[in-house]
Amino acid sequence: MNPNQLRKLSRKSFGWAITSTILLTINVSLSLYVAWVYHQISLYGHIFGWGNIPLEVFPIPPEQVEGVFKVIGWLGVATVLSALGAFLFCMTQVRNAIEEVTQNVLLLNWRYTILSLFIPIWCLYRPWLGFAEVRRAATGIARRKSLSPSWRTDGFNFATFALAFVWYVLGCGFSLVIGKVIEQEGDKDITLGTLDLIQRLTTWQIGVDSIFFATLIWYMFSLCRALGSISALVSFTHVSKRSFHGTIAS
Repeated sequence: MNPNQLRKLSRKSFGWAITSTILLTINVSLSLYVAWVYHQISLYGHIFGWGNIPLEVFPIPPEQVEGVFKVIGWLGVATVLSALGAFLFCMTQVRNAIEEVTQNVLLLNWRYTILSLFIPIWCLYRPWLGFAEVRRAATGIARRKSLSPSWRTDGFNFATFALAFVWYVLGCGFSLVIGKVIEQEGDKDITLGTLDLIQRLTTWQIGVDSIFFATLIWYMFSLCRALGSISALVSFTHVSKRSFHGTIAS
């Protein structure tokens, strides 16, 4: 394989990983802002008494809170979906590089891997097989410093299992449940006790999301690092061959 092409794929995967990280950071920042607004209102509610908070101390004018939170909610959804899309693009670049380096030895169809993410039940199993195969190949080749298919003997991939666990249990489980409870509490007549509960739930949601996002970011950048090692290996091999042939020719 052309080392320049491999370096190009490596840079692309790194670029998508950075893009995903930035989007996830924006998402957490939006959630932190919402938590801060709740905290400020709750704080002044305890100081002045509920219903007696001066308008000038509100972080957002009361009549604008619902509209601002709605916009933040949509931005939150957009940043998460975009970040997950960037993650898939990052994985695609890594897989393309592995296929080129190993002469198409990957067995699982990548289109089915992506498609299966959106199919109930199948999404719990099939996409993670595809991700695990890519990761085993990338980390196995980088660790052994060999392009041989011996990475197939590595077996169960705990890193991909960990990502799948936080993806569904935290990202699609606890976080969504907490978000639903917050939404239901917000539909009630707001009291100081309700506001304190929403504030605590928002903080828990940020914690859960942060664990999920941190795992996703680690997964991407560890693959990018492995691909960088493979790129260096291929470049060294390419230079060595050229030096060898040059010596023979001379």
